[in-house]
Amino acid sequence: VDKDALLEGLAGEAGEAGCELRAGCRCVGIADASGAVSVTLQSRDGKETVRAKRAIVADGAFSPLIEPLGINEGRPVSKRRIKFLSLILDGVDSSCPAVLRRIKFCLPSVHKGYITLGPWPPGQFQLGTSTVAGSSVHLPSVLRTLMSDSPYSHWLSGAQEVARHGCNMEFRLPVPDPARGNVICIGDNVAYAETAIKGAIGCGYMAAQATLSSLQGENGNESYNDYWQHACNYFSPEYKKNVRQIKKLPAVLDDREIDALFKWIQDNRIWGVPEDCLPANREQLERELPEIAGKIYASATPIKKARVA
Repeated sequence: VDKDALLEGLAGEAGEAGCELRAGCRCVGIADASGAVSVTLQSRDGKETVRAKRAIVADGAFSPLIEPLGINEGRPVSKRRIKFLSLILDGVDSSCPAVLRRIKFCLPSVHKGYITLGPWPPGQFQLGTSTVAGSSVHLPSVLRTLMSDSPYSHWLSGAQEVARHGCNMEFRLPVPDPARGNVICIGDNVAYAETAIKGAIGCGYMAAQATLSSLQGENGNESYNDYWQHACNYFSPEYKKNVRQIKKLPAVLDDREIDALFKWIQDNRIWGVPEDCLPANREQLERELPEIAGKIYASATPIKKARVA
């Protein structure tokens, strides 16, 4: 998705519908009362307080606004902190599958985690990976090794780095009821990690519909919370139970074993992310690739097929 084109299109449609769009302005405070929401805006001209009947808060994973709204109350702080690094590349070989879709590398000899590569419009690519914060793993070296000394170097060795992005992020439990009072908090600020572009669009659309319902006297909060709880896998107890049974593949297998496992998945026409689909195919894998199965399953007890939301 070309985010610039997407935002330009959405802004254009919003303006045509009569919305007031403010550039160079950010929300620095919010309070929800029984009758209205008060929002404090900061711009070059100073601060301004705006009141409205309803508000949608979409300020991302590092939200400063959901705390004063009480959304984080009872939400434990994560003990896991992950560091991310991505390189924006120009000149990736046109034969690379990432020209059309995002791909994920599982190459334990390079990194004991996953590496992703996908389009970064217009015409560039994002190569990224992560590890536990505080780890001795040097992420720039990991990505450079993939580019220069790996089975995939022929796609990447001629590429030039044009930008570098990085951050640390805590993984927190998702908020099951982000629509409360006169406010709906959406997207990454109440998610386990992130909702990605497609999730952000879905959350925005459904929050707008729920807001309209509330203004018409209906229970828009209930409808949004129901949507949110069924839109993401991490609210499914069965799904969470199953994925905990699979260890991170590049952390427990070597390159040869990864190739054998993915060939087995392909030969058996098993579709989906391996961590999602392997629990349901455990018995067959244990029969046909017992050594690999013994390394990837965290539990000795087979588990039921999960509902994937």
